[in-house]
Amino acid sequence: MVPRMDASGIGAHWLRLFAACALALTVAAIGEARGTNMTTGRVFGRIELLAEVDKAVPPGQCVAPIAFSASHYAEVRHRWIIGFLKRFRADLSRKDVPVGSMTYGSGWQTRFNCTAFTDLFLGNASAELMVDLWHARSEAERPAIIAIWYTPDRAPVDARGQRLQHSVVLVVTESGPVFVDPQAGEVILSPRELSTISHRRA
Repeated sequence: MVPRMDASGIGAHWLRLFAACALALTVAAIGEARGTNMTTGRVFGRIELLAEVDKAVPPGQCVAPIAFSASHYAEVRHRWIIGFLKRFRADLSRKDVPVGSMTYGSGWQTRFNCTAFTDLFLGNASAELMVDLWHARSEAERPAIIAIWYTPDRAPVDARGQRLQHSVVLVVTESGPVFVDPQAGEVILSPRELSTISHRRA
């Protein structure tokens, strides 16, 4: 026998149904806005991550150790980088940062603190990883993104005549490691620039 619902019960039923539909639409909208999922499902331990990094920075060219902040790292989809950079620049624009001055061909903007951009890039990427893996059973604690500091070939010179260092990130993807300048997008480091890497943080 099916129990009868009074008017208030019917109203509550439709309210719960409406809330469930609204939640589903919201989740779908977030997924559509973010586009490609951030991770591939592959997880690296520290030794495995180091092996991936060595593909971009051969051990003989760089002696700087990696300072690890986690034990497991999630491999990143290459296609995710483009969408993330758009969201990253939009976030900077909301903070009144003149992103129009930050383009690959515009040169290094010395008035911008590169480490601040790198830290914000890593923070935003870690937040997206949390969303991406919210319902997944994954060991990954951080995305496979490594901050590095090196001396660009065209680095500005300080008052002592020494070339200033710059900070970018190395993103480990299914297509291989990719260098990304948070201020300008994907970049390629020359062999000489690779040899000047002084610090790496994952």
